[in-house]
Amino acid sequence: MSIICQGVPGTRVEGRNFLVKMSESMIGSDVVRFEPRGIGYSEGEFYNLTHKSWLADIAGILHETLNSNNYTTVKLVLMSDASKMIVNILEKVLKKLDDCIKWQIILINGILTKENKSGPNKTRIIKMGNGNWGLYTGFGVYFSLDFLDYYPDKDKVRKVIHENRKNIFGIYGMKDDLTINSKLLLKDIGIQTFEIREGDHLFTSGNCMKEVIQSIKEIYNNY
Repeated sequence: MSIICQGVPGTRVEGRNFLVKMSESMIGSDVVRFEPRGIGYSEGEFYNLTHKSWLADIAGILHETLNSNNYTTVKLVLMSDASKMIVNILEKVLKKLDDCIKWQIILINGILTKENKSGPNKTRIIKMGNGNWGLYTGFGVYFSLDFLDYYPDKDKVRKVIHENRKNIFGIYGMKDDLTINSKLLLKDIGIQTFEIREGDHLFTSGNCMKEVIQSIKEIYNNY
């Protein structure tokens, strides 16, 4: 079974069918693509989304799917900001799985640690629709204060990824300046990483999308 955890497009919906094409590349695996509460078409408001609620949604999807089926392997795809939760996912979700269930994590332009650049626009603190203060990024998306300021402890990330390095893979765009430090961290740990030479953070080019999908196929077929 594969579970795809997308990044944070806010209430916008990805229109390139990238996630659909990604699902089709996961040969021999049932696939669950889902939107956490507040993202895309799902219920709730995006500016209420926190990492705690997002983690709860991932854990809920994982346990519900495993409890209702006889899967023995789980591949968890973490894209962009979803990767910030890798420590909690490893320690609070995957460690609780039955010992007979094997798992892998694939990070796709995963943000793992503090980066020097968060986007092309300067963020502003504003009052949001729920009356709380939040962050406006210039993309037409309003974040809760919990969100852009949240990063797991770098030493903790390094430790848990190193301990589980045989089960973790990366797919990263080499022209993505939102994951420079994260790429260096994985390289330092020795994680198997597939490099998309012309890839930006969203793999905007059609050729880059194809390279990502080919990398996923390679992981599924050979690891």
